[in-house]
Amino acid sequence: MANEQTGANYRVKERIKFGEIFGYGLGDFAGNLIYGMVSSFATYYYTNSVGMAAAAVGTMFMLSRIFDGVSDIIMGLLIDRTKSRHGKARPWILWMVVPFAIAVILQFAVPQSFSPMGKLIYAYITYNFLSTIVYTAVNQACGTLNVMITDNPQDRARLSISRMAMAMIAVILLNSTVMPLVAVFGGGSRAWTIVAAIMGIVSVVLLLITFATTKERVGTEDKAENGWEENKQKKEQVPIGTALKALFTNKYWVNRILFALAITIATMTTSANVYYAQYWLGDENLTGILSIANVIPMLIALGFVNFFLKRIGNRNTSLLGAGIMLIGFVIQFIAPASYMMVLIGTGIRGFGTGLASTVIAVMLGDTIDYGEWKSGIRTDGLIYSASSFGTKVGTGIATASLGWALAVGNFDAALAVQGDSALASIKFVFTILPMLATILAVILNLLFNLDKKMPQIRNDLREREVQAGK
Repeated sequence: MANEQTGANYRVKERIKFGEIFGYGLGDFAGNLIYGMVSSFATYYYTNSVGMAAAAVGTMFMLSRIFDGVSDIIMGLLIDRTKSRHGKARPWILWMVVPFAIAVILQFAVPQSFSPMGKLIYAYITYNFLSTIVYTAVNQACGTLNVMITDNPQDRARLSISRMAMAMIAVILLNSTVMPLVAVFGGGSRAWTIVAAIMGIVSVVLLLITFATTKERVGTEDKAENGWEENKQKKEQVPIGTALKALFTNKYWVNRILFALAITIATMTTSANVYYAQYWLGDENLTGILSIANVIPMLIALGFVNFFLKRIGNRNTSLLGAGIMLIGFVIQFIAPASYMMVLIGTGIRGFGTGLASTVIAVMLGDTIDYGEWKSGIRTDGLIYSASSFGTKVGTGIATASLGWALAVGNFDAALAVQGDSALASIKFVFTILPMLATILAVILNLLFNLDKKMPQIRNDLREREVQAGK
């Protein structure tokens, strides 16, 4: 364990400074301003402002997320094949900042003069332009950057904590301000376009800061500049077929992609918050309070991540977080109409989410190292991007389930008070679906046993580099 603690067997010797950690986190702040607009408010915007059918919206989200997941793999291959003086991942952040802002504005600017079919077609095009193309490029670049900045698990954890903290702060800001801002700008469809534009402009500035403050070290060729002692990464590109075979035979990566699917379903059902606040708790403005009750404990949990990682390891920290999440969902299931109990359950599940979600990137980094150790092939961009397939599909299931459930429950946006079937559908998406997903996450964590193998794997990889350099 001495080597694990001192970092003697890590390839990157340079420790990451606060400025880079903070700048890296701003990328997720920007991403979640946009992603949060989509995941938390797109369904509400489409059904209550644009007048689209809930079932059609749900189907659109599900189909689009499948395409989105495929685009992740394509983006990973592009990142691995990118050659730039800025590295492999960072240039994509620079190239996509302006399209990112334009895309979110277009999505929340559905022309009211269009027919119902015209609105749906417009929604398909603009949603996929934002999510499948632009957001995928930005998110995959930021995510891959985590494992390219350093291979030190402690620094990877610090980067992940910064990323999660910034994402949570963005969620708090977004959910606390969107509905009031929409009201300030008139409450109609045009108001949603203005709010989307504000979020888009802010995201551009923050992503430029991320680009300027980060630096790729793992896999670069300049060992003196980037802190490597022995960097002998192969310069030839790995054939796509070979890379994909290595990917899908990595059992720990498969475990994590399923875990990402489960944990995303559990957390992204926040798209039901605005409906739950309005129709179960009686006030749509409680949406922001529900978000704060969830995110503040998540931020608190981040302060304990390194404490648990050092004492019980990656897997057990993730397992603990998923178990705490499950307790929160059970409380909400038992007392769905109690405002206080819903808040308590939200807070508990938020703390658990902070632990479980933050460790994902650290554990993913371990699966990348394991894959290189097992197959001799290292494709950071492909492995990270393909892993986000679980996140994208999970988000699709969560958001689509809301639309489908509302349709099955005969939800009618014109009614101030919904029927029992509509209320039951909202409860299903808010509590039952995420509770089942969290149980799956617990099981997957129990099956993950890579932690104890990592010290030897890192030593073996280090020895291979030394031998290659002779």
